[in-house]
Amino acid sequence: MRHKQFFYLLLLGLFSLSGVSTYAQNVFTLKLNGVSCIQDGNTTDLYYSVPQDIQNLKVTVSYEGSDVTGFYIEDQLCAQGSEYSLEDIGRKKSYELKVLFTDNEVAYHLMITTLPIVCLDAKGAEIIKDKRTDCGFVLIDPLKRTSTNEALFTHKAGIKVRGASSSTYPKKSYSIELQDEQGEEVDASLLGLREDGDWILDAMYIDHARMRNRLCTDIWNSFNNVPHIKDEPEAHNGTRGYFVEVFLNGKYNGLYCFTEKIDRKQLKLKKYKDGFKGVSYKSNTWATPLGSGVYDKDEPIDGVTWSGLESEYPGEEGLAGWEYLQHFIDFVSPIYNKDKAYFAEELENHVCLDNIIDYILFLNAMYVVDNPVKNMFLSVYNVQKAERFFITPWDLDSTFGRTYDGSYLNKYAFTGEVPFSNVLFERLFEEKPCNFEERLKACWEELKQNQLSISTIEERIDNYKDLFVSSGAFSRELNLWPEKCTNIDEEAEFMKNWYRENYSIMDAFLQKPLVGIETVRKDESSPSVKVIGNQLIIEGATGTYTNVTITDISGKVLLSREEVIPMTIPLPFSSVYFVKLDDRKSFAVFKIVVAD
Repeated sequence: MRHKQFFYLLLLGLFSLSGVSTYAQNVFTLKLNGVSCIQDGNTTDLYYSVPQDIQNLKVTVSYEGSDVTGFYIEDQLCAQGSEYSLEDIGRKKSYELKVLFTDNEVAYHLMITTLPIVCLDAKGAEIIKDKRTDCGFVLIDPLKRTSTNEALFTHKAGIKVRGASSSTYPKKSYSIELQDEQGEEVDASLLGLREDGDWILDAMYIDHARMRNRLCTDIWNSFNNVPHIKDEPEAHNGTRGYFVEVFLNGKYNGLYCFTEKIDRKQLKLKKYKDGFKGVSYKSNTWATPLGSGVYDKDEPIDGVTWSGLESEYPGEEGLAGWEYLQHFIDFVSPIYNKDKAYFAEELENHVCLDNIIDYILFLNAMYVVDNPVKNMFLSVYNVQKAERFFITPWDLDSTFGRTYDGSYLNKYAFTGEVPFSNVLFERLFEEKPCNFEERLKACWEELKQNQLSISTIEERIDNYKDLFVSSGAFSRELNLWPEKCTNIDEEAEFMKNWYRENYSIMDAFLQKPLVGIETVRKDESSPSVKVIGNQLIIEGATGTYTNVTITDISGKVLLSREEVIPMTIPLPFSSVYFVKLDDRKSFAVFKIVVAD
């Protein structure tokens, strides 16, 4: 209770006064139904959060201030403790306020939002990436989804900037840790999510719709869960979260998504006890064995990072369990395991194939350009029972027709990086073990009529768009951060149109046989080819030049030029092609069959 009282005073003393302090002689704090309205220090706007879809709300008015002689809402005088009816909230969204002081009057705007409000105050200290800064944390949730079952939740916290490239953006994402007086982590349930001390505020800065990460994770969660869900019914193979509006150091900072983390607790992996059990690894870059199929066997494995990955759990120096990931790469990579029969026989002892199939379809349905190799977690529930890996996605901004920097991306399902840059996925398409093709297509037939249907996806997009519009949050976000923000109606329509086209392309692809050829290499540096669907993929030492000549069965030259590899070339369906590669050291000719 001591923490709550202290930060309640912090809320009143800093967040309510910020902005009002412009009028140094006047101090005014407004509370409705006992909850403080939050003022933007850059304006005279006061913010109050109400439940979604509510149109009329009766509130009890109370206020504090020096020399206040009168207070008005929409020209109606409101005495201390009086009731006022906020009417037609959905249409108005704001109300005019007037405060009379002894020697002057000040006009304010009461802004109504249907999103929860988060206030962070670091007392002017710099917030950096590598170390937490002390801050006050305040959550106002009109639905009272907090550990205290109150609309107002306050706590001591530590804050730091979150993300790699996103940490360079003007609008930052943040990692929040609830703490006790000694700086130790304290758990609490917020917004009805899991009870925990670590939380994420996702800024979504490069996403023009400010919904892609949450939207895609919701879609993933709708049809996939951890393989051990029967043993761990509270597990989630993705984050959950809600949109909020954030005030930072007393100033409005925009629209954020308040989410859980991906960690051992979320996935419900078995804890380390007298040896390894649950393990989890996070892929942070494209330069990992998941893409290349190789790793440096001399690289030390006693740290928390290895070969472009990070140990999420156990995640301690000397206790990362990298040997289990090495076992996985040794098995799935054709460089280390060339035995196709053994690969097919043992595949489902090493991976949860249903999870992998779900992930491949998910990557292609959303065209998640940045996630075939990086931005994923590879985890095992309990290595003492089976070293069966499954995948968990995160950071899904690069989807629905846009790429990692927010620009348009003219790519669609089963082309380019998705999903063929992952060594496991490539091998599944080429060798088709364990009825992979039949299972992939059967899964798509189910999902395309349900969780991935056009109507279902469009409804999800429209629901978030409507939430952003009805709350007023998107217009405020657009005004504050216009550089990577677009008219929400236009962006939502773009996303829906893109999905319709991608859905059609994906469905057509999966109605045809999955045709592939063996990858042939003279040595590690020689170029090689393979074809998946109508995509000719040429691989080899990255950045090298190769003369590529493609002819049809009649001998007609379709393409002849020097290319930098790796590269992907689309081919017409229903034909036979001959591909000649000449890298000046050697050449090879490949016969490519693209089936109808």
